[in-house]
Amino acid sequence: MLSRCDTSGTVGMLNQLYYGDNLEILRQYLSSETIDLCYLDPPFYSQRNYHQTHTNSQKTSQAFIDTWKWGDTAEKELSQIQASPQTLISKPAQKLITSLGDILGKGSLFAYLVSLTIRIIEVHRILKSTGSFYLHCHPVASHYLKLILDVVFWKGYFVNEIIWCYKDPSGRATRFFRRKHDVIFLYTKSADYHFYPDAVRVAYGASTKHQIAHRNRSFGRVVRGHPLGKVPEDWWPMPIVNSQSKERLGYPTQKPEALLARIIQASSRPGDVLLDAYCGCGTSLAVADRLGRSWYGIDQTYAGISLTQQRLNRLGSQFQVFGIPRDLAGVHKLMA
Repeated sequence: MLSRCDTSGTVGMLNQLYYGDNLEILRQYLSSETIDLCYLDPPFYSQRNYHQTHTNSQKTSQAFIDTWKWGDTAEKELSQIQASPQTLISKPAQKLITSLGDILGKGSLFAYLVSLTIRIIEVHRILKSTGSFYLHCHPVASHYLKLILDVVFWKGYFVNEIIWCYKDPSGRATRFFRRKHDVIFLYTKSADYHFYPDAVRVAYGASTKHQIAHRNRSFGRVVRGHPLGKVPEDWWPMPIVNSQSKERLGYPTQKPEALLARIIQASSRPGDVLLDAYCGCGTSLAVADRLGRSWYGIDQTYAGISLTQQRLNRLGSQFQVFGIPRDLAGVHKLMA
């Protein structure tokens, strides 16, 4: 059972940061139909470990592990999916996960998919009927994850497959095209979801401006387009947080604030509630805070929670922290 172990600001406020297993926290502390927007940036099934660079000393420490194997945890979570009550959500999810297990076998990839499936089911539960869900993933497993999202959210509530494309000088490619994009799926709880296009419009390009001017000359009528510009396409060219970026905190999978700002502004209003259950170094929480949204953040690594606390404190954010042990007995319980 988690307890409030550290508080910044007013007791009872909505902004809450949790250290621990996000599945346990989602089930015990987040009520159904309470979240307006959920953004998840889980491990990508990269099968490697990630290290955080400490900016002051340039020393590194382990940030999180993205290696997967079939074991007791995966077996337990699979059993929970298969034993859950037969509902419109769980029944197709049970069929799909059983079929994937038959095809893939009980190995690392299936362990990863089971872990994501059981958490996506919880996300669906806590979203409001008007809520939106963004799942940030990598092409290495995105095709499997879309199947899972389809059965949990149903195909009718798939909205977009967004491609975040970026330039990155690292890595060589001699036998394939260089892999420089992530996938972000947008699903909604119902057809009655909220989307705010005017909050994310961008300027028209030169060619579009030329076409508008040409139509005005050719047809003798005034076509101005929208004064705020166009709604972005589903491919987003945005730079990564590189070693020279002012945003850089040294966290290995840190996402740019501009990316999260577009997501948050497109699918929420000030006063709405954001959930990030793999919050890492807290980019989504910092951006949500700056944009006037309330938030819940969860992470299972102390490196991520500590960095997020420091980041939010520098911003003057008001929030509560749960789950960090305050004494040796709490440490032993956490490690048990």
